[in-house]
Amino acid sequence: MRRLANILFLVIFSLLCIAAQPLPDGWRTPTRKEANQDWRNDARHRYLEINADFNGDGLIDKAMLLVEKKGHKMALFAFVSQSKSFKEYRLAVEDNVKWLDVMGIDVVKKGKYKTVCGKGYFECEPSYPNEINLKYEGINYFRESSATVYFYWNDKTMQFDHMQIID
Repeated sequence: MRRLANILFLVIFSLLCIAAQPLPDGWRTPTRKEANQDWRNDARHRYLEINADFNGDGLIDKAMLLVEKKGHKMALFAFVSQSKSFKEYRLAVEDNVKWLDVMGIDVVKKGKYKTVCGKGYFECEPSYPNEINLKYEGINYFRESSATVYFYWNDKTMQFDHMQIID
């Protein structure tokens, strides 16, 4: 019973911290007009933000698509929970905010996934595996009905790795 109470405390604490997560300087959430594509209606957060445990520490982390305040870029950011704060990672940047029309994010469950070359799109090179094994939940950064890249935590480097899954 005590273990369940501790788990519930960690989940509630990390959700409260996520709600208070400040955005990076110079970035904002997309406006309703910028994210008004019909395909986004399938997801509660309109494929603009997700919550998951990316690094396996039992705390909930967050990923968001954000828009540059003074410019024309959009980017994928991940915020990994620390004991009392978040560590920010800018994972991808697109030079034109119009990419927001077709780009989204979703949670990838832990498990094994074939990469783009593992699916036979091209021959795998030694530095490009035919399969990846996610120990934790990851980020599916996708172009609607098209390309997909998975971002996932690497325990050795304490950073995110990425791998193309669909071309």
